[in-house]
Amino acid sequence: MYGNTSKDTAKELLLFSIPMILSAVFQQMFNWADALIVGNFAGEEALAAIGATTSCYNIILDLILGASAGITVLAARYYGAGEHSRIRRLFATFVRFLPAGALLVVAAGIAFTPSLLQMLHTPEEILADSVLYLRWMYAGLLFLAVYNTLAAILRGMSDSRAPFRSVVAAGAANIVLDFLFVAGLHMGVGGAALATFLTQGVMTGYLLVYAMRHAPFLTEGVLREKADLHMFREGMYYALPLMLQGAAASVGKVILTGFRNGFGISVIAAITTAYRVDTVLISPVHNIGAAVAAKVSQKLGAGEPAKAKEVLRAGLWMGVGFAAVMTGFVIIAGGTLIGIFGVSAQVRQIGAAFFRYLGQFYIMCALMEVLHGCLQGYGDVRFAAGNMLFQLAVRIVLSYALRPVFGWKVIACAEGLSWCAAALSAWLRSRRKTMVS
Repeated sequence: MYGNTSKDTAKELLLFSIPMILSAVFQQMFNWADALIVGNFAGEEALAAIGATTSCYNIILDLILGASAGITVLAARYYGAGEHSRIRRLFATFVRFLPAGALLVVAAGIAFTPSLLQMLHTPEEILADSVLYLRWMYAGLLFLAVYNTLAAILRGMSDSRAPFRSVVAAGAANIVLDFLFVAGLHMGVGGAALATFLTQGVMTGYLLVYAMRHAPFLTEGVLREKADLHMFREGMYYALPLMLQGAAASVGKVILTGFRNGFGISVIAAITTAYRVDTVLISPVHNIGAAVAAKVSQKLGAGEPAKAKEVLRAGLWMGVGFAAVMTGFVIIAGGTLIGIFGVSAQVRQIGAAFFRYLGQFYIMCALMEVLHGCLQGYGDVRFAAGNMLFQLAVRIVLSYALRPVFGWKVIACAEGLSWCAAALSAWLRSRRKTMVS
């Protein structure tokens, strides 16, 4: 499968991937800091109020992230072909349509947030704070729509460093503002919400200023540029499957959360904490897949299909190598990682066992992510998105079917086996498309 890979291609992919990987890791670390500040200075109810909004917010956020992933693939294709004028039109088109869609969501979200949270059985004692927080988060989607459109274009142009720097600047600002509003001014959940909203503005403003200085052809006179409906349809061809897949995945996570909650408080605490750690450790694999998608699309745009296959091979080596290291790390140190969150010995023991089961499948997760990235780069986004939904369906079915056999351990085993199924399906599709040999 792996064949020969040019050292230059591997180096190019590695240098492009590193800022994306660091960006994801820093984002998760900043989220940890955010939770620690709110929990310590505003109390457990404030932390619970914020946690109650997660599923409602993530569904919309996943739609935006799916759209940006599709835009990156198309921008990379244009960049590889040297068509800068089309990249500019792509930005001008989506910087109108994506925020416009976000504006509709903001209006609906602000109006219906109380009803939505009541439908999800949010406890009455935290409902008011949850409504306040979610409304601010929905308002921030306007910033995120612009940010993700521009970040997607820049990544398609091989610039992954600027989005990374914007995340670092925003994360630092968020921590400062959290301390100011929550710890200093005792604004509680409202302070945390305001800090997040302003941070999203900082992140978007930073990237816009960067683009004006370093990629002026994108931003100069962009508001006078007419939206291109044909390009919008082309962009949505790539984006829509990924948007729907992301939204469906969020709904699936809600289902799986209910499944997990049936195992009791100790398991809930252990698995929740373990996934918080797992999200950081495995995020590089997801970003290697995203980097492969952009680079494969660039090489195809430049008329270099052989180079596109080299990118895939380099991505497979990188992903599998990283996953193997992480497997050993979590099997040895999983319990210690759980312990830093101050949990009980029983919870730490359950978390360590969870990592021993799930960690064995990390390599399959890497294969799945990189192959999906390659498929997206080749324009086969419908299959890639559909295969992720297939993976989710397998995970849900196995969770319920194997529960009598594995007990709570089925949470890890079902996810790992679903990675195996999706990786095999993606590999067969890639061979059929002659992407791998």
